[in-house]
Amino acid sequence: MARAVWVGSAAIGLLLVVPSGAVTLVVAVLGLSIGYAYDRFAKGTAWSWVPFTLAIPLVPVYGWVGTGQALPSAFAVLVPCAALAGAALAIANASADFERDRASGAASVAI
Repeated sequence: MARAVWVGSAAIGLLLVVPSGAVTLVVAVLGLSIGYAYDRFAKGTAWSWVPFTLAIPLVPVYGWVGTGQALPSAFAVLVPCAALAGAALAIANASADFERDRASGAASVAI
């Protein structure tokens, strides 16, 4: 049942993006793929920071290209900063579970 909800939601979301153009659709597919990879493979591992590092910079890119405009040159600074913020967010998120992960033997990014 959960798989059906995920597939249906992903399909509807991507169909809603189509009118915004091909570039926006590509960014949406990238974000969806990174989210799936996080849930499937990286969540709760020492690699959980990687999807955050890749996905957080997509948020402003997605918002901007969704307007149909080309990215301004300021994104050359914004995207790397957002990648660092994504990694920091993942580490901060994992650090909240530090004691529990250590007690359970989990190999989270915080451990």
